[in-house]
Amino acid sequence: MKIDLTKQLCLSMLIAAIGIADAKELDSATSEAQAACEAAECIEANQSYSYYLRGGAYPDNCSLYSLSVPAGRRLDIGIRDFTVDLDIYVDRNLSVLQYDDHGQWTSNDYGTGDESVTIYNPEGRYYIQVCAYERNDGSDFILYTDFTPSG
Repeated sequence: MKIDLTKQLCLSMLIAAIGIADAKELDSATSEAQAACEAAECIEANQSYSYYLRGGAYPDNCSLYSLSVPAGRRLDIGIRDFTVDLDIYVDRNLSVLQYDDHGQWTSNDYGTGDESVTIYNPEGRYYIQVCAYERNDGSDFILYTDFTPSG
């Protein structure tokens, strides 16, 4: 199976984030990480990303991202600098976000104010969905993550 450079980088980031003890765990983690990278764009903790999201009907008005973190104290995920109504939904279960615009952690205030969610004692993979709710308009936005490790 051929994997492009972006997906290989994503796999490496995910595997490094969860810490692998042996070859069997590595095979399992590689399969899981590859599935996550194919379903959603992989992003890293403590980074900001610039994106554009177009308006429209669900689910075409949404983008999916994947983030993996080791055990930590706090994880903030947010969006800022947008000009239409955008919302953010986060869940550990990708299928929740693929079939509905809700998640375990949500920020869905009306308007163009910054939105964020905070997860205490995070560990593992999180899927992030950003959705636009103005039918004809899209917007640039910044997606950011801020991870605080344990200790």
